[in-house]
Amino acid sequence: MQSPIEDLWRVTLSQIPSQLGRLVYLSSLRDPNTGVYSHQGLAMRFNADDADEAIRQSHELAFNRWLILKVSEQREDCELYWSSLLEDKRLVAEMWIQTENYRTLMPASASAAQRVDFNGHMEILLEWLRNAYGGGGQDQGALQRP
Repeated sequence: MQSPIEDLWRVTLSQIPSQLGRLVYLSSLRDPNTGVYSHQGLAMRFNADDADEAIRQSHELAFNRWLILKVSEQREDCELYWSSLLEDKRLVAEMWIQTENYRTLMPASASAAQRVDFNGHMEILLEWLRNAYGGGGQDQGALQRP
C-alpha cells in the first residue's frame, strides 16, 4: 500500500504540469484560519491527520522546487500555468498584483528569506505577465516574449 504522500503525488499532483499550479492547488487545501490541510479523498483512504501531513509535506516540497528554479524557468512555469487558465489572463494578473494573493501560496514553514525571494520573483513575473498580455484585456494566443 502506498503512503499518503505517494498517493497524493501519483493520483493528483502528477496531473498538474506546473510547479505554480501545484502551489495554487496545495495552498487551496489549507484552512486559512487553522493552517490545517484537508483533502476528502485522501482522508477517506488514510485518515485526516495523515492527509494533513502528506499535503503539508507536499506543499513544502513544491515550494522548495519552485524556489530552486532559475528565474527563466519560473517564467516558463508561469507561462505553463497561465496557459491553463480559462479566465482573462490580464485580469487574473491584475488581481494577483492588487490583492497580493500569491503570498498565500507559500507554506507556513517558509523562512523569512524564502518569503522575500518568492514574493520578489512573483512580483516581477506578474508585472511581466500583465505586460505580456497587453492592454484591453486581450488574452488570446500565447504569451509574446519581450
